[in-house]
Amino acid sequence: MEKKILREVKASRSGPQEYERCSGQKVNYSKSTIFFSTNTQERDISLVTRVLGVRCSIDPERYLGLPILVGRRKKVSFQILKDRMQQRIDNWSVKHPSQGVKKVFIKAVLQSIPTYSMSCFLLPKSLCTELERLIAKFWWQKSRDKKGTHWCAWKDLFSFKEEGGIRFRQFDKFNTALLAKQGWRLITYPNSLLARRSIWSARGVLEKRLYWKIGKGDRISIWVDRWISGYEENTLQHQRGNADIVLVSDLIEGESRSWKTNLIFNTFDAGIAKNILLIPLARSVYDDFQVWGGEPTELQRLISDTGRVFTHEDRQERVVISFDGAFDQQLSRSASGLLVRDMRGDILASKSVIHENVALPFVAEARAREQAVRLGILLGIYECDINGDSRTVIKNAKIQTEITQLSEL
Repeated sequence: MEKKILREVKASRSGPQEYERCSGQKVNYSKSTIFFSTNTQERDISLVTRVLGVRCSIDPERYLGLPILVGRRKKVSFQILKDRMQQRIDNWSVKHPSQGVKKVFIKAVLQSIPTYSMSCFLLPKSLCTELERLIAKFWWQKSRDKKGTHWCAWKDLFSFKEEGGIRFRQFDKFNTALLAKQGWRLITYPNSLLARRSIWSARGVLEKRLYWKIGKGDRISIWVDRWISGYEENTLQHQRGNADIVLVSDLIEGESRSWKTNLIFNTFDAGIAKNILLIPLARSVYDDFQVWGGEPTELQRLISDTGRVFTHEDRQERVVISFDGAFDQQLSRSASGLLVRDMRGDILASKSVIHENVALPFVAEARAREQAVRLGILLGIYECDINGDSRTVIKNAKIQTEITQLSEL
């Protein structure tokens, strides 16, 4: 038995040696530890530690703040998050902070404590609830040892400010979002070394939001996969009538790279057929891949607002971006209106933005001009004129440009 253990231990050293050979780094065995289960005999522990030249550890250590071993008692493994949060709260409670200071402290410090652990592990919901209770108690309490009145349900503070909340994080959903981000990385980079079971606990979030981007179409099932924006796969199941078509490639003309219009209208309802024909097909053939179909990007919003796709030719042509600002003194709010036109006067894109906490009309116009510059950068425009009706804003912009050019010289 001892010879067998000795042979297996020597074979286990090939792993670190292979790592050293590939990475060029060397493992420091004097700083390394090994952890054994409770049913391991003492003589076997001595043999393994002597051959490997490492220390024996009774309690598994942490690496980068994360537990190395996470068993069934996951809540116990991450108890340190609760302890760290409680320690920070105790240190700040003696200072009697105002509600504004508390809000900044919660968002900048307390809610960031479990972020790294949540990006790697799915924490128990009971632990997330306890962390939220600590924050809620700190938020409502008057002083360190005095309880305060809970004027509303804690879940109401998760909402956006426009809806009456403060936008505090809901830890269980935030945990799922971080793991879904890692899961997306596994989908886009399948050969990545990063792989954890906790990450795939968030696969439901990805599965509900992933759509297929059509290339060849030979990997996309017409009836099972999501590939038409606004339609779920269950909707297409009721359209199933033609047994000869299975993949999206069956709906595409191979040579002309265009849709088979007659086949599509004969197979699907008119509404679905029109949406299929609106999907652009690239002239150059590439493999199908999945994209995030959740919230649209800013550029997608601009396209949907104008009903027009901003092309590469539009970016190369000189355009005019007009801006204007509207100011509401009673609500201390302003609105920026933007319009992008080509030299012929045709509208290429438009955008509107609402700004809060605006004190002066000049600030409203300055915000509008800032949004015009941002819009030009977003659209990737090479050359443009920015027009507005505020002489003060334009004059200050010209002076700032001249100062920048002089400083560069």
